Amino acid sequence: MPSLRYVFAIVLCFFAFGSSNFAFGQQVVFVDFDSATDGADHVYTFAERNEIIRRIEIDYARFNFSFTQSAPSFGSFSTVTINDGPGFGIAEQLDFRNLDRTDNATVNVNSGATTSAQFVTLTANVTSHELGHLLGLRHGDSFGPIGSGIDPSTVPGGGFLPTFPGGQGAVETRFHLMETDGFFVEDSIDQFFSERSAIRLQFNETGAVVSETASSNDSLASAQSVILGSLTVPNTIEVGDRAGLGDFDVDAVAVLGSLEFGDTVDLYSFEASANDLFNFEVISNALDRIGNKIDPQITILDASGTPVDYFGQPAFNDDEFESFDSIIVDLVLPASGTYYVQVNAFDGGDTGDYELYFNRFNGIVAPFVLGDVNLDGAVSFLDIAPFVTLLAISDFQEEADVNRSGVVNFLDISPFITLLSGQ
Repeated sequence: MPSLRYVFAIVLCFFAFGSSNFAFGQQVVFVDFDSATDGADHVYTFAERNEIIRRIEIDYARFNFSFTQSAPSFGSFSTVTINDGPGFGIAEQLDFRNLDRTDNATVNVNSGATTSAQFVTLTANVTSHELGHLLGLRHGDSFGPIGSGIDPSTVPGGGFLPTFPGGQGAVETRFHLMETDGFFVEDSIDQFFSERSAIRLQFNETGAVVSETASSNDSLASAQSVILGSLTVPNTIEVGDRAGLGDFDVDAVAVLGSLEFGDTVDLYSFEASANDLFNFEVISNALDRIGNKIDPQITILDASGTPVDYFGQPAFNDDEFESFDSIIVDLVLPASGTYYVQVNAFDGGDTGDYELYFNRFNGIVAPFVLGDVNLDGAVSFLDIAPFVTLLAISDFQEEADVNRSGVVNFLDISPFITLLSGQ
């Protein structure tokens, strides 16, 4: 029988690393502090540079990234140039699925920072934000917690067409790196990725991508069946409802589609259960790699072909708040069965390409269950007493910091406690 210490190490590894499978290789990022700096710019000290890199590495720690302050001599890498470009930052493209590993972004916080601490926090936040765009993350990915809809203080519902009818309780948005309202200029907030951002980052690495079939899929009867792939998504939440809990259980898929001549609508079918939480989007205008763009519309239909109820309105969207692309945020499906995603163009005769991306958020991955550790015939808090002792062992300190708080304490095993208390 393995020692308790060995078993506990396995539990910690499960919590800390989940079951990620990096399928596309490591993304290398060169953070260039020097080439664009002139006499009018802040000159970052050695300590400031290292602290900025440290914070960015923490933001992306659960994904397959490496960061360097020296330009790599070979291989593909993205570049973020500091002290360059317009105020705060800009990314040259939105690259959903991270297909271009050589793109560029600029970061310039000289107009927003005065102290060393402000330069460090702003530069770290904005660098992670703009790099996020290069990875396909959008400002709407900041809405959180997932399931709460949007944050009207950053994006009014009227920014959507039609007006967003759903929940408006995304109170954690300001803490998230992809938010839009300018909270990242507050030097007191070291932001982190939301659930939505983490899902997209993990999807870039291990997500399921399928192509529209050659046969017609313009009716319910001929709709293309789509199966969502399973994702275990790292929990990146540092402050909020899901902070310190397990990783996220998600199913997701991207469909590479096209509206061709005479093809006014595409339909895709999928299976769901009652109360499943879904998010949908059709991306065309925002992707530089799509040459023949469309102005898409999206509708979610039930098995009879009727639009699903979405807070008293049909589950339909023409435009999201930043582009002519379409999005449906936090749709809860009412019953188990077959559903359809309908994609069409605003101009019924328009043709062009798009990427349909949707996911189902299933909640927290169930912690690994050891069972009745002390063999007293009942699963109780007594079964985790040995683990509490092990938290104090010096050579387990890094692994034991499960929630990445910087401190090893009882909160690091709280998901396991929660599970045991429900037995």
